[in-house]
Amino acid sequence: MITSRIVLLIRLMAVALLATISGMLHPIGAQPAMPTPDWAVIDNYVNAQIRKHQLPGVALAITQGDRIVYARGYGTAGGDRPLTPSTPMYIGSSSKSFTALAIMQQVEQSKLNLDAPVRRYLPWFAVADSEASERLTVRHFLHHASGLSDAGFSTVLPENATLVQAVQALKDARLTAPIGTQSQYFNHNYDVLALIVETVSGQEFGAYVDEHIFGPLAMTHSYTSQAAAQTDGLAQGYSRFFGRAIPMRQPHPAYGLGEGFLIASADNLAHFVIAMNNGGAYGSTRILSPDGIRALHTPRLQAGFRYGMGWFVDSINGVPRIHHGGATETFKTFMDFYPSRKLGIVLMINEGYLVDHYISAEQLFGGVEQLVLGQGQPDVTAGYAVPQIGQLLLVFTLAVAAFQSWQLWRLRTWRERVQRMTVRRRAVDIGLNFLIPSAILAVIIWRLALFFGDRFNLVQQAVMLFRALPDIGVLMLVGTVPDYAQGVIKLWWLLRRTHWQGARTMTSRDGQSIPAPVVTRFPQVKEPSDLRSGR
Repeated sequence: MITSRIVLLIRLMAVALLATISGMLHPIGAQPAMPTPDWAVIDNYVNAQIRKHQLPGVALAITQGDRIVYARGYGTAGGDRPLTPSTPMYIGSSSKSFTALAIMQQVEQSKLNLDAPVRRYLPWFAVADSEASERLTVRHFLHHASGLSDAGFSTVLPENATLVQAVQALKDARLTAPIGTQSQYFNHNYDVLALIVETVSGQEFGAYVDEHIFGPLAMTHSYTSQAAAQTDGLAQGYSRFFGRAIPMRQPHPAYGLGEGFLIASADNLAHFVIAMNNGGAYGSTRILSPDGIRALHTPRLQAGFRYGMGWFVDSINGVPRIHHGGATETFKTFMDFYPSRKLGIVLMINEGYLVDHYISAEQLFGGVEQLVLGQGQPDVTAGYAVPQIGQLLLVFTLAVAAFQSWQLWRLRTWRERVQRMTVRRRAVDIGLNFLIPSAILAVIIWRLALFFGDRFNLVQQAVMLFRALPDIGVLMLVGTVPDYAQGVIKLWWLLRRTHWQGARTMTSRDGQSIPAPVVTRFPQVKEPSDLRSGR
């Protein structure tokens, strides 16, 4: 009984520790203000953060007015290749800003009406709600106000799905908010927009972006094709495994360019930021009118987050800010500009581990932003260091694995011990093997649901787990599968015991039936010596 209580205590401690670790995934706040620093201070800060978090590579570009005033690369693009400001990397959801620009270019060419129903351009378009399918407009998708969200769409698309197939799959998507009432971030909103661009322009979306955005903005290290980017030195992307950076293949979904899979370098994204910060002009080139640019940067809804068309709109310590970050399995991007200061910051990291997105990346960018805006001297030592979190996870995983191994070893004698247990004690003993791992999974799912909100979908998160958090995936397997296996084995043994334990009867001399002694039969268990001899 004492041993069982110790086992229960250890398992409950595991649940608490997992809840604590999941609670670490929150952005780091701003630091106190200080005078504007020089570039050397920024350079030293970036290097210090790279050392703290053991990041493989970082690229930084800062704009002022109509020019790039600072650009530098740090670390590796893979192997012995240095990462430079011109190294192409995946920009994640920053791609949405390009998709919104492409839509507005069609509006200014009178090929598109933002308030027209989507079915004017895609007559077959449908979501699960037939009335909503008729009402949804282009503008709803631009502002993430379609009412759709990950919570209402569980379909996992294959990497080779086409853009048309991705949009057709939305026929199963249910609304999780009334149309046009609040912003709910949903990647597939921008797949719909990319397909509309294809339809009204007569070009494939990638070809359109190459010709009408990358070309005019002299974005010579920006691509819609992974193969083309690789010929120009596409950076190797990384994830982490128990704190150590590990190279990982970056998926390139055929349907996903408009939502999150464009490729660009930091200095090229700086060209884009300059155009956004100067009324649509980059040098002598204009990609959109000033009115069109203002429309892109104007949020329509107050409920939820403030989102224009492909841009978040907020402020940092009183300074207006327009921005759109991006994150993939192996890359992280920040693309921010400050209209009142005519400043812009592009920061890219070739690592996409989910914990890094919310800890190291936020610490790094937050500090650079403070220094550029003159809002304070960031403390490099503040906040968690991701490698240390990884080491903690490794120690904890090894401890859980050792505990589970011990439990499996004790299982050898369980069939003898169970004969001395009451029925209630047996039920508790077996039930804990199912209850404890289920509680661990419930805590993790609960924390993820709180963290992601309307972006949480259990099916999609389960599919993405080993891409975004491979070490957490291993910990979950080690912490749950052996318990479930023990529970199943114990049940099977108990059922076999019940099956073999027949109630036989004997007849007494006076002809009365009396129960025979119970005989319990178990399959022979080989001792270690038998196993070594091969018997």
